[in-house]
Amino acid sequence: MRHPRLGSSKRIAATVQALCDGINVGTDPTLIGDRQCADGENVWWERGALRCREGFTTNLTSLMWSTSDDTTRYFTDADGWILALHAGNYESGADVWLSAFDTAGHAFNALWYCNGSIGLDGFLAPVGGDLRHRFSALLFLNDGTIIGAKASQKRFEDITKEIYVPLRMSNAVPVKTRNETMLTGDLLEGNNLLTMQFRATFTTDGEGLYYYLPPLYSRSSLEVTVQRNGTKTQWSIIGDGRTSEEVGGLRLHLDVQTDCFWFTQNGQVHPLPAGDIRNNLTAVADCDNRAVGLPYDMRFATWFGGDRGAVIGGTRLFLGGSNDGSIVWSDLNNPLYFPESNTVVVGTPNQPLTAFGKQGSLLILFKEHELYAAEYATTSAVTAEQVTAGEVTDITGTAVFPLTPLHAEIGCDLPKTVALCGNRLWWACRDGSVYALQSTGQLSQRCVTRLSQPIEPLLRQNGAPSFAAAAVLDGRYYLLWNDTVWVATDEETPTFYRFSTANTNAQPLTLLARNGVLELPSSYRVENSLATVLYTLKGQYDTRLTHTGSNWVNAVLTASPVPIRGMVCTKHYDFGTPERHKTVYRMFAEARAEGKVAVSYVTEHGEVKDLPHPSRAVEGLHATPNGLRVRRLGIRLAGEQLCLNSVTMHLKE
Repeated sequence: MRHPRLGSSKRIAATVQALCDGINVGTDPTLIGDRQCADGENVWWERGALRCREGFTTNLTSLMWSTSDDTTRYFTDADGWILALHAGNYESGADVWLSAFDTAGHAFNALWYCNGSIGLDGFLAPVGGDLRHRFSALLFLNDGTIIGAKASQKRFEDITKEIYVPLRMSNAVPVKTRNETMLTGDLLEGNNLLTMQFRATFTTDGEGLYYYLPPLYSRSSLEVTVQRNGTKTQWSIIGDGRTSEEVGGLRLHLDVQTDCFWFTQNGQVHPLPAGDIRNNLTAVADCDNRAVGLPYDMRFATWFGGDRGAVIGGTRLFLGGSNDGSIVWSDLNNPLYFPESNTVVVGTPNQPLTAFGKQGSLLILFKEHELYAAEYATTSAVTAEQVTAGEVTDITGTAVFPLTPLHAEIGCDLPKTVALCGNRLWWACRDGSVYALQSTGQLSQRCVTRLSQPIEPLLRQNGAPSFAAAAVLDGRYYLLWNDTVWVATDEETPTFYRFSTANTNAQPLTLLARNGVLELPSSYRVENSLATVLYTLKGQYDTRLTHTGSNWVNAVLTASPVPIRGMVCTKHYDFGTPERHKTVYRMFAEARAEGKVAVSYVTEHGEVKDLPHPSRAVEGLHATPNGLRVRRLGIRLAGEQLCLNSVTMHLKE
């Protein structure tokens, strides 16, 4: 007699060779790519395996101390030093000071400045042009002070007196009567936005009495120097005065209402004798109570235009960030001269720019919800024949920077996240989006690509970040988002990984790429004091900080190594039959770790934890999730110094 038989179960062995496509939490874990991970922390694809990241380490060789009320910004200067700009406001006034980490990570306090008023602040700008051999950065304070910084030589000095004083007028001559109010000279350079001072030169003729200047300001001071027969004589009017001391039998007088000055001898207006050279009289006018505004109200800077192949990246210093939405740029290779005509309001007025970026030959200008590009160009007033003939040696002297609107809705509200990765600008926004600039067509909605879809749920889970910053190293974009560092590869569709900084007990403040490593200036709190500690992404372990004491005077900090615990959760595999139940009776993970590996299985019913498995560096990890009748299955592994090459699942239907 023949009896019916039950059909044998279909057996399948499925192997995922390389989990190398990053994490994707923005898509259903069943629908993501086979080589993507449904979750992961402190692991990335390196040297042919999904392995734990390097450690966030510090050796506490030196610290920067500040109070919890201070605001600190960090910059890398041309010599590779990290400059820290601290600004603190107190009931008695405001402090601004500079500290620096040298290329070996040692810190020192470099400069302290106080003007006794609330609200003192500033920003740091790189240096190019004629100042580059002396300083690597400039600190612009909003009270009108400029500090030159050369951290590599521990040199920081007030260079406000070196601000360029423009030659407003030359080849002028004095006139005989006060009725002649027309300017007699040639108007040359525009006023400098950094100062109210200007120069004018005259040629004395022995007859003219009155010298007319370009428009003065109320309460102007005046300094006049006359050169004759190889000697110089100088008169000065300071403050509210309108008459100088007597020098050589003559007194200088100034009328700010008519912009006129003259000399008297024994109370009578007296002409100066003719000189032996042209323009032998130089007048320097200044306003004592100058109103400080642009460009001291700016907040960031970059070099751009006319020198695309130079290390500094251009021949003019551009500043942005003022509340009126304008930008200003310096004269050729002179960051201490900002001609009054070199300013323009970008886009919607009274909405400040947030950041600069450079892509190709363009300067990209970010607002919170707008995007523009500026391109270096020369005016048609200069021809190629003039340059060839030597009539014009500086074609950038006629430079213009026409603006092109790129996007009317997308901008950047996290300015420290703007960075050039490969050939594209990347940046992040507070809503959890990460973008890249693909092209620069005018108002093309396709010029900006959103890259962050795989990780946006994690970026958005706690609302807008309290701080964010970015750096680029070895073709990867590193994004600091609160206490998490996200890593993205420079690809059309990037892969993302996330690193936690929780082991350090310190609060990351920003990201910098320096000396071929990623560095995180971080703050560690001791009561009401903050120690700035420099972490680097290097080594096998994290460094955890602890302390004794209660403030910066008696605090003793200790740095201890802590193993890095990695975690990875695979895709939820349905093995091509999402409607059928399967039993996974054996699993092999080519994985290793220090100590035991925590294993759990993720199904449509939730997560099932397994017993911890000992790690075997050669054989790998054998798991036997018997009894599972599931439609889909993923495995979650966690362990110290975790390394995962592949996963093989044996199942029957």
